[in-house]
Amino acid sequence: MNGRIICVALVALASTSAHGQGVRVSERAKAEQALRASRPGLTWRHEQSIDVDCDGRRDEVFTTQDATQYCVAVVVARKAGKPKISVLQFQLSGSSQDSFCGPPEPLQPESLNYDPGEERR
Repeated sequence: MNGRIICVALVALASTSAHGQGVRVSERAKAEQALRASRPGLTWRHEQSIDVDCDGRRDEVFTTQDATQYCVAVVVARKAGKPKISVLQFQLSGSSQDSFCGPPEPLQPESLNYDPGEERR
């Protein structure tokens, strides 16, 4: 009897986990589709899913690069309607303030917790 309960619980857990991953992939696909429609001709690479605007929903971060520029795009999830897309463009070389000094580094999430006292130590 206990074996059956454990088996049913494991199947339920596995199907819930797979369903959650399917929803994430679906959300990522929708975000990428919206981004491609707003910026056609660019090949976007998914970097990470992270809650950018602290609304409790994961947003999608993409990058693209060509011979002269590097772009970072964030597709912010919305409860209804079209997602909000923000794109930052950086020159890969040059003397302007928006140019990189070297090759772009991979994006990494940073903690939003800030304690000014930690800098003094």
